[in-house]
Amino acid sequence: MSVFAALGADLIAAVEAPVITAGSTDPTAVRDTLASLKDVQGATGLMTFEGQLGVPVKDVALITVSDGQVAYVESIQPAAVPAP
Repeated sequence: MSVFAALGADLIAAVEAPVITAGSTDPTAVRDTLASLKDVQGATGLMTFEGQLGVPVKDVALITVSDGQVAYVESIQPAAVPAP
């Protein structure tokens, strides 16, 4: 899966989760519910929106590329996420 497809799947999960949790597609209900969600499962891992002003906290995968070979190094969670 490409990184763009995975991030697209994350976007779908970020819309689906509050709709299911709120039991509504009302924009205000979806927005308010999204703002309180923790550990939403996406294609790239878990996302937390609670207390983040709409910018999810999620792990970032670090890789190296050497002679065309991609190698996973580790996943980290940024200590700070800039405000939108």
